Amino acid sequence: MYDLVKINRAPIDEHPLEGFLLERAKDLILLNLVNTDVVCLNGYSVIHRRDVRKLKVQGKDAFLIRALRLKNISPSRPSGVSIASWPNLLESLTREFSLFTIHQEWLDNEVCFVGRLATVSASTFGLKEIDPDARWTRSRSYKFKDLTKVDFGGGYEDALARLAAISVRRRRAKVVSLGRAGKDGLP
Repeated sequence: MYDLVKINRAPIDEHPLEGFLLERAKDLILLNLVNTDVVCLNGYSVIHRRDVRKLKVQGKDAFLIRALRLKNISPSRPSGVSIASWPNLLESLTREFSLFTIHQEWLDNEVCFVGRLATVSASTFGLKEIDPDARWTRSRSYKFKDLTKVDFGGGYEDALARLAAISVRRRRAKVVSLGRAGKDGLP
Protein backbone atom coordinates (compact mmCIF):
# COMPACT_ATOMS: atom_id res chain seq x y z
CA MET A 1 0.00 0.00 0.00
CA TYR A 2 1.12 3.53 -0.71
CA ASP A 3 1.59 6.19 1.95
CA LEU A 4 -0.70 9.22 1.94
CA VAL A 5 1.55 12.27 2.28
CA LYS A 6 1.24 16.01 2.64
CA ILE A 7 4.09 17.86 0.93
CA ASN A 8 5.01 21.45 1.67
CA ARG A 9 6.92 23.18 -1.15
CA ALA A 10 6.78 26.78 0.09
CA PRO A 11 7.74 29.32 -1.11
CA ILE A 12 7.10 28.12 -4.67
CA ASP A 13 3.65 26.83 -3.76
CA GLU A 14 1.85 27.96 -0.62
CA HIS A 15 -0.68 25.13 -0.98
CA PRO A 16 0.57 21.73 0.16
CA LEU A 17 0.18 18.78 -2.17
CA GLU A 18 -1.73 15.83 -0.76
CA GLY A 19 -1.53 12.47 -2.40
CA PHE A 20 -0.25 8.95 -2.36
CA LEU A 21 3.49 8.63 -2.74
CA LEU A 22 3.84 6.19 -5.62
CA GLU A 23 7.54 6.45 -6.42
CA ARG A 24 10.73 8.29 -5.53
CA ALA A 25 13.54 8.53 -8.05
CA LYS A 26 16.88 10.28 -7.64
CA ASP A 27 15.48 13.73 -8.50
CA LEU A 28 11.71 13.31 -8.87
CA ILE A 29 8.67 12.19 -6.86
CA LEU A 30 5.43 10.76 -8.30
CA LEU A 31 2.16 11.38 -6.47
CA ASN A 32 -1.41 10.22 -7.08
CA LEU A 33 -3.18 13.42 -6.01
CA VAL A 34 -6.14 13.57 -3.64
CA ASN A 35 -8.77 16.25 -4.14
CA THR A 36 -9.54 16.94 -0.48
CA ASP A 37 -12.66 19.00 -1.25
CA VAL A 38 -14.59 16.12 -2.79
CA VAL A 39 -12.49 13.24 -1.42
CA CYS A 40 -11.44 11.63 -4.67
CA LEU A 41 -8.27 11.01 -6.64
CA ASN A 42 -7.50 13.56 -9.35
CA GLY A 43 -4.56 12.62 -11.52
CA TYR A 44 -0.86 12.72 -10.85
CA SER A 45 1.94 15.16 -10.14
CA VAL A 46 5.66 14.75 -10.53
CA ILE A 47 7.72 17.20 -8.50
CA HIS A 48 11.39 17.90 -7.89
CA ARG A 49 12.69 16.36 -4.68
CA ARG A 50 14.84 19.45 -4.08
CA ASP A 51 11.71 21.64 -3.80
CA VAL A 52 10.20 19.58 -0.96
CA ARG A 53 10.49 21.49 2.32
CA LYS A 54 8.51 19.05 4.44
CA LEU A 55 6.97 15.66 3.76
CA LYS A 56 4.53 14.34 6.35
CA VAL A 57 3.20 10.79 6.14
CA GLN A 58 -0.44 10.62 7.23
CA GLY A 59 -1.45 7.96 9.73
CA LYS A 60 -3.21 4.83 8.49
CA ASP A 61 -6.38 5.99 10.24
CA ALA A 62 -6.33 9.52 8.75
CA PHE A 63 -9.70 10.88 7.64
CA LEU A 64 -8.81 10.93 3.93
CA ILE A 65 -7.62 7.32 3.95
CA ARG A 66 -10.77 6.16 5.73
CA ALA A 67 -13.03 8.27 3.48
CA LEU A 68 -11.40 6.99 0.28
CA ARG A 69 -11.64 3.41 1.54
CA LEU A 70 -15.34 3.99 2.32
CA LYS A 71 -15.82 5.18 -1.27
CA ASN A 72 -13.85 2.15 -2.53
CA ILE A 73 -11.18 4.41 -4.06
CA SER A 74 -7.55 3.38 -3.97
CA PRO A 75 -4.40 4.85 -5.49
CA SER A 76 -2.86 3.37 -8.62
CA ARG A 77 0.44 3.81 -10.36
CA PRO A 78 0.08 4.90 -14.01
CA SER A 79 1.51 2.27 -16.33
CA GLY A 80 4.33 3.18 -18.68
CA VAL A 81 5.33 6.39 -16.87
CA SER A 82 9.03 6.88 -16.12
CA ILE A 83 10.32 9.40 -13.57
CA ALA A 84 14.00 8.64 -14.16
CA SER A 85 14.39 12.24 -15.46
CA TRP A 86 12.30 15.07 -16.88
CA PRO A 87 12.98 13.98 -20.50
CA ASN A 88 12.02 10.38 -19.67
CA LEU A 89 8.87 11.60 -17.95
CA LEU A 90 7.67 13.81 -20.81
CA GLU A 91 8.43 11.17 -23.44
CA SER A 92 6.54 8.52 -21.46
CA LEU A 93 3.59 10.86 -20.87
CA THR A 94 3.37 11.51 -24.61
CA ARG A 95 2.91 7.77 -25.15
CA GLU A 96 0.42 7.24 -22.31
CA PHE A 97 -1.63 10.47 -21.95
CA SER A 98 -3.23 12.98 -24.34
CA LEU A 99 -2.08 16.09 -22.44
CA PHE A 100 0.04 17.17 -19.51
CA THR A 101 0.56 20.42 -17.61
CA ILE A 102 3.96 21.95 -16.93
CA HIS A 103 4.82 24.36 -14.12
CA GLN A 104 7.84 26.63 -13.78
CA GLU A 105 7.02 27.94 -10.33
CA TRP A 106 10.42 29.47 -9.62
CA LEU A 107 9.89 31.69 -12.69
CA ASP A 108 6.15 32.32 -12.16
CA ASN A 109 4.01 30.31 -9.77
CA GLU A 110 0.76 31.73 -11.17
CA VAL A 111 1.15 30.31 -14.69
CA CYS A 112 1.12 26.81 -16.16
CA PHE A 113 1.07 25.48 -19.72
CA VAL A 114 -0.91 22.52 -21.04
CA GLY A 115 -0.09 20.54 -24.15
CA ARG A 116 1.85 17.63 -25.52
CA LEU A 117 5.47 17.06 -26.34
CA ALA A 118 6.51 18.33 -29.76
CA THR A 119 10.32 18.06 -29.58
CA VAL A 120 12.98 17.11 -27.08
CA SER A 121 16.72 17.71 -26.75
CA ALA A 122 19.18 17.24 -23.91
CA SER A 123 18.30 20.52 -22.19
CA THR A 124 15.05 21.74 -23.76
CA PHE A 125 11.69 20.52 -25.00
CA GLY A 126 8.99 21.88 -27.26
CA LEU A 127 5.40 21.89 -26.06
CA LYS A 128 2.49 22.05 -28.51
CA GLU A 129 0.14 24.09 -26.37
CA ILE A 130 -3.61 24.04 -25.96
CA ASP A 131 -5.49 27.03 -24.55
CA PRO A 132 -8.23 26.98 -21.87
CA ASP A 133 -10.86 26.86 -24.64
CA ALA A 134 -9.37 23.56 -25.92
CA ARG A 135 -7.90 25.16 -29.05
CA TRP A 136 -4.43 24.19 -30.20
CA THR A 137 -2.24 27.28 -30.29
CA ARG A 138 1.51 27.42 -30.64
CA SER A 139 4.59 25.38 -29.92
CA ARG A 140 7.11 26.89 -27.55
CA SER A 141 10.43 25.79 -26.19
CA TYR A 142 11.13 25.34 -22.47
CA LYS A 143 14.17 24.39 -20.42
CA PHE A 144 14.12 21.23 -18.33
CA LYS A 145 16.04 23.06 -15.60
CA ASP A 146 13.05 25.41 -15.13
CA LEU A 147 10.48 22.65 -14.54
CA THR A 148 9.19 22.30 -11.00
CA LYS A 149 6.05 20.19 -11.47
CA VAL A 150 4.25 18.22 -14.17
CA ASP A 151 0.59 17.23 -13.78
CA PHE A 152 -1.22 14.64 -15.86
CA GLY A 153 -4.19 12.30 -15.85
CA GLY A 154 -6.41 14.76 -13.97
CA GLY A 155 -9.90 16.00 -14.68
CA TYR A 156 -8.73 19.27 -16.24
CA GLU A 157 -6.32 17.65 -18.72
CA ASP A 158 -8.94 15.01 -19.55
CA ALA A 159 -11.65 17.62 -20.21
CA LEU A 160 -9.35 19.69 -22.45
CA ALA A 161 -8.31 16.60 -24.43
CA ARG A 162 -11.93 15.53 -24.96
CA LEU A 163 -13.06 18.99 -26.03
CA ALA A 164 -10.08 19.33 -28.40
CA ALA A 165 -10.92 15.96 -29.99
CA ILE A 166 -14.55 17.02 -30.54
CA SER A 167 -13.39 20.28 -32.09
CA VAL A 168 -11.01 18.47 -34.48
CA ARG A 169 -13.78 16.06 -35.56
CA ARG A 170 -16.13 19.01 -36.24
CA ARG A 171 -13.50 20.82 -38.34
CA ARG A 172 -12.83 17.65 -40.36
CA ALA A 173 -16.57 17.15 -40.93
CA LYS A 174 -16.89 20.76 -42.07
CA VAL A 175 -14.00 20.35 -44.53
CA VAL A 176 -15.57 17.19 -45.94
CA SER A 177 -18.92 18.97 -46.21
CA LEU A 178 -17.37 21.93 -48.04
CA GLY A 179 -15.56 19.54 -50.37
CA ARG A 180 -18.91 18.10 -51.44
CA ALA A 181 -20.47 21.53 -52.11
CA GLY A 182 -21.51 22.58 -55.56
CA LYS A 183 -19.71 25.16 -57.74
CA ASP A 184 -21.39 28.05 -55.92
CA GLY A 185 -20.22 26.72 -52.57
CA LEU A 186 -23.70 25.67 -51.45
CA PRO A 187 -24.59 22.07 -50.67
